[in-house]
Amino acid sequence: DADLTFLTDTLTATKISVPTSISLTGTGTLNVAAMTQGSMPFFGAAGLLSQDNANLFWNDTQNVLIVGGSGPLFSGTRFETRETASASPRGVNFLQVSDTIGGSQVNASKSRGTFATPTAVLSGDGLAAYHAWGYDSTAAWALGSQIVTLCAENWTGTAHGSTMDFRTVAIGATASTVRFLIGPSGQWGIGGATYGTAA
Repeated sequence: DADLTFLTDTLTATKISVPTSISLTGTGTLNVAAMTQGSMPFFGAAGLLSQDNANLFWNDTQNVLIVGGSGPLFSGTRFETRETASASPRGVNFLQVSDTIGGSQVNASKSRGTFATPTAVLSGDGLAAYHAWGYDSTAAWALGSQIVTLCAENWTGTAHGSTMDFRTVAIGATASTVRFLIGPSGQWGIGGATYGTAA
């Protein structure tokens, strides 16, 4: 093995050949001038360090990873995909390949407290929600139908009561309304009615 030492802050070269491997150490910075700020570099054809900002980009201002764009639709999101094709399937796909009965999962989690010290969720807390958005004639994105899961009690090690509701927006309206409720014991409520008897 041999060491490659740079005696200046800038190295200009068209090619550096390394026989086996190379380790980068030191207290300075590695500046790859050809890369755009926010690029997610990857090794492309012939092992060249490459970028594809139109399809893979880290927006460091809003801290969001975007696949298929460079600016997030909503402030506060951490991951976003953009698609213009209409073929199906499209968007995000979760593939499970195993010789078991288990299939793919989509999981959403909630706690109070902090990442380092989570605390129990409380009655009325949202656990997860599916929100459908659309673009309207006032040049704005607006919320449509929703599926929402809520805590029905303060959670403990032996109590995880929860509810689920389905919400839609009436013709000519803009606000969503709960249309169907499923209670913690399997009760149903339809059309905004309170829960009936257990199923």
